[in-house]
Amino acid sequence: AQPAPSRDTGPRANASAAVNFSRQSTSLLTIPTDAVVSGNYAYCAALSGLIILDISSPSSPTIVGELSLVSPANQKWDIVLNGSYVYIPDTSVGLYVIDVSTPSAPALVTINTYIAKPWRILRDGNYLYAIGRESSGNLGVYDLTDPANPSGIATLGLFGGRTINKKGNYLFVIDDSGVLWLVDVSTPGSPTSPYGLSGFLANPWNSDLRGNLLATVDLNGNVQFVNVTNPLLPAVYSSYTATASQGIGILNDTLVVVARKNLGLQVLNVGDPFTPVSA
Repeated sequence: AQPAPSRDTGPRANASAAVNFSRQSTSLLTIPTDAVVSGNYAYCAALSGLIILDISSPSSPTIVGELSLVSPANQKWDIVLNGSYVYIPDTSVGLYVIDVSTPSAPALVTINTYIAKPWRILRDGNYLYAIGRESSGNLGVYDLTDPANPSGIATLGLFGGRTINKKGNYLFVIDDSGVLWLVDVSTPGSPTSPYGLSGFLANPWNSDLRGNLLATVDLNGNVQFVNVTNPLLPAVYSSYTATASQGIGILNDTLVVVARKNLGLQVLNVGDPFTPVSA
């Protein structure tokens, strides 16, 4: 059986929520943006590169590998792990493919430009989905049969996208204006978009999906919870205002973690998704 769709294969909210960067000192760690954990390692995207930390002692993480990935815009806000490779999208150059089989010596394999300005990515089994940040950005589908060389197999014109999640055969892509686009990927090589629905969180920065709950957050602390029991008819449960949020992660059926810039974590109880409360 294939693993559940995920933007990575480990816990996430954002990089500052995953590890304590204050214990480390490196030029690449000035603005960590996202992280994925696998085994004893945390793979962290930063605006100008990749950092790999040994977290076998969680209270004392140590840097074991770095790779500089300086680009014109330095816009790297996502990271996905696939076996011995990580993928990092950059809105100015394309999709970085990096070999991390030796954590102390990560190596750039290639920069894939199938989608010119990828913003967010999601892996589901042998497929990777990428959305472009720009208003004219496309959805791109990559075949990962050869993980070192993702092969673009399909695109779909959308009005850009901020977040991407998947349930069953459908992707949920939310754009700047708060329109949630449904994309049918039952045949990954031929994605179609039945329609878009308005009324969702505008300018979302991060998202997570678990079971029938989709959670999104913007940089102003606005959190929105969406019922996706019927993926064709997603509906807003409720909203919540946090503070200066950057990331979000659904821990289980009742707890959601919001990562707040310079303010640590806030845990929300969503046992009743219509009335979320601070836990």
